[in-house]
Amino acid sequence: MGIISKKTWFSQCFLLVLFLFLNIQFSKESDTLSPGQSLSGNQTLTSAGGIFELGFFTPGNSQNYYIGIWYKTLPNQTVVWVANRKEPLSDHFSSELKLLEDGNLVLLNQSGAAVWSTNSTSTVHNSTTAKLLDNANFVISNALSSSGVIWQSFDHPTNHWLPGGKLGYKNKTNEGMTLVSWRSPENPAPSLFSLDIARNGTGHSHLLMWNGTHQYWNSGDWTGKIFTLVPELQLNFYVTNMTLVSNENESYFTYTSAMPNAFTRFVLEVTGQLRQYVWQERNQTLTSAGGIFELGFFTPGNSQKYYIGIWYKTLPNQTVVWVANRIEPLSDHFSSEFKLLEDGNLVLLNQSGAAVWSTNSTSTVHNSTTAKLLDNANFVISNALDSSGVIWQSFDHPTNHWLPGGKFGYKKNLKNEEMTLVSWRSPENPAPSLFSLDVARNGTGHSHLLMWNGR
Repeated sequence: MGIISKKTWFSQCFLLVLFLFLNIQFSKESDTLSPGQSLSGNQTLTSAGGIFELGFFTPGNSQNYYIGIWYKTLPNQTVVWVANRKEPLSDHFSSELKLLEDGNLVLLNQSGAAVWSTNSTSTVHNSTTAKLLDNANFVISNALSSSGVIWQSFDHPTNHWLPGGKLGYKNKTNEGMTLVSWRSPENPAPSLFSLDIARNGTGHSHLLMWNGTHQYWNSGDWTGKIFTLVPELQLNFYVTNMTLVSNENESYFTYTSAMPNAFTRFVLEVTGQLRQYVWQERNQTLTSAGGIFELGFFTPGNSQKYYIGIWYKTLPNQTVVWVANRIEPLSDHFSSEFKLLEDGNLVLLNQSGAAVWSTNSTSTVHNSTTAKLLDNANFVISNALDSSGVIWQSFDHPTNHWLPGGKFGYKKNLKNEEMTLVSWRSPENPAPSLFSLDVARNGTGHSHLLMWNGR
């Protein structure tokens, strides 16, 4: 019969508790590797704000593994940087991304052989950290000096140019900070398509796209605001502060995102096309107090146009009950704005800042109005100092829906305003059609409803 002494029992319990503690500590989300630490299997680093994640991944239906960085919150994994583009791994559980004591990152395969390394000579022994930032830059720095960047992924882009990223070259080594497209959606190995900065010594900076040694696109010279052959860049509402940085060490273009609540990125596609993608982390909407209705930007059906509307929040299929800008759709909702002005009017501004729709009320109260979405779908502008002081309401301006509590008729005022239902032109176009439903105004005192096809 086996006997466990008190000492042995205590030692086993201590080891078990220690193992559990270390396992819990290791499983916590971290953005940093310290010397001697490593990642393998499904272990990842997550940037402090939870925006980006670094770890092993497999592209598409591939069976190969790579170390990459991707957006943590996007519904589909979008990889923005790859370390071992040319040297895939067959197994990620027995492979290891490790920060060495000399300050270099190294990727070891299942045999323990190095397949990728930062290979930096500017190292500081035992005092480095490798940290994933919220802009997707993976930075090795001297832990004793916050300004001591030893290596960073932004100096080695793959096929993505992100806000804050670099596109250019090192002046001393002539090393390119160049975009090179993936070979296919399942293979991030470098293809023949690339995008870089011209280095012709003329003092004129411009971008060039290549298919091997064949140049097939030129941006034109940089004027300080635009590239001469890409003037539409000045109208790009997602990009700001496009800048050419040039010093004794490097020359590169960089930019910042004009919209903090949206993710923007330039990608050199496998086809050789440079495309810009924008994704908003969360669409901004108003929700009525009881969670019944929601107001915000929407696109009807397969349309590419955007409108401000109100819909049932909980129905499985979006059912829009009211539309503001029926006649003036928007081509982009990220750079458009639905705003309550200080004079108490609501205004919808398009991407150029022009008003395409407004409540246009003259009964305003400066700086003391609110616009509130109610649980009956009525959107009401009122005087915040007087709850009964309704200045404007969507129930006075129905579209094609007559809801409980809604109005259907006309105003007995000088404008003789109608509260009339007018059908959509099509399921993808809420513009007013010829079909309408209103209340007869024949002066006989008998009220009845009339439906019209044109009028």
